[in-house]
Amino acid sequence: MSDLRTTLRGQGRRMTAQRAAVYAALCAASGHPTAEELFFAVRGHLPGISLATVYNTLDTLVDGGLAVKIPGDGAARYDPLCFPHGHTRCAVCGTLGNLPERDITAVLSEIPLPTGFQARAVTMEVEGVCADCAGRGH
Repeated sequence: MSDLRTTLRGQGRRMTAQRAAVYAALCAASGHPTAEELFFAVRGHLPGISLATVYNTLDTLVDGGLAVKIPGDGAARYDPLCFPHGHTRCAVCGTLGNLPERDITAVLSEIPLPTGFQARAVTMEVEGVCADCAGRGH
């Protein structure tokens, strides 16, 4: 929570029970939850929290480097792991998983980029079928 407090101070924002609860729920989540999933997880402890507050908090966390927003076909998912890493995505059920940590700059150095192109970020996602879906014949 000290990371959250420091980040909020740096953004000129207050630490609130809602922000602390959303951050705690994100860090405790297995997988990569959506804002709505976090809303339902937090609502049990803070019945008055709104979905808008969860979205605003997630934006604050992403801006402060405490979370990563992962866009997708449906709702965006959020990841509390902010070090460079890739993801797996099941094409059947949409489940996201983390790839083992690897030096992304080493991977980038193997990709021939156009002359003069300056990479700012690298997103690595491997799409396939997860073990559960493969076991069901997908």
